[in-house]
Amino acid sequence: MPLNSLRIRLLVLLGAVIVLASAAQFLTSFQASLSSANKLFDYHMQQMALALQDSSFEQIPLKSTDSSHGFDFVIQVWSDSGSKVYQSRPHRALPKQAENGYSNVTLFNGEWRIYTTRAQHKVIQVAQQMDARRERSINIAMQSLWPIWLGALMLLAACWWVVTSALKPIERVRSELGLRDGNSLDPVSGAGLPNEILPLVHDMNALPLRVRDTLASQQRFIADAAHELRSP
Repeated sequence: MPLNSLRIRLLVLLGAVIVLASAAQFLTSFQASLSSANKLFDYHMQQMALALQDSSFEQIPLKSTDSSHGFDFVIQVWSDSGSKVYQSRPHRALPKQAENGYSNVTLFNGEWRIYTTRAQHKVIQVAQQMDARRERSINIAMQSLWPIWLGALMLLAACWWVVTSALKPIERVRSELGLRDGNSLDPVSGAGLPNEILPLVHDMNALPLRVRDTLASQQRFIADAAHELRSP
């Protein structure tokens, strides 16, 4: 199909608009999904810390447990004296006691997001590495945004169908003209043609009539000239 095809021009222009709009929607929704995922992780950290306020950790030795491994959380508990009485997972380096609430600290093994609460003579701290949080947030965002690209593909398919349907009357006229012989002067039907194409068809129908009148005038001139030559 030639590059100057009207079909290709329409499909390229409409496809570019759909792709750009889908990309803008994807970026906006992606940022919103990341923000929602971060809020969800913060809420989960807070609920874990609050749920552990009534637990007794004095008799629990420091050990590793997989209870919070699914989200890469690390739980630490300190007593009033400042001694650590519980740690959910071993790490080369973990954040020290922080102020109440949320905070971010940077260690040699990366950045950490922390939630700290103090209750019943102990300090409970839930920490999560930001690299792990970002990776999981991106996975959550991507899983929630795939319908955008599916919708874009459906719109592209719909555009192809619309453009093809809109150009069918023009294809009919082209086929009709291609099947005619050189002596046919019948007008081309304008049924179903868009208003933008009808003037062109009307001019095409008027052209054979003008050609026929011109040929008729030439034939009359030739006949008159032959008559004069025969009868000087």
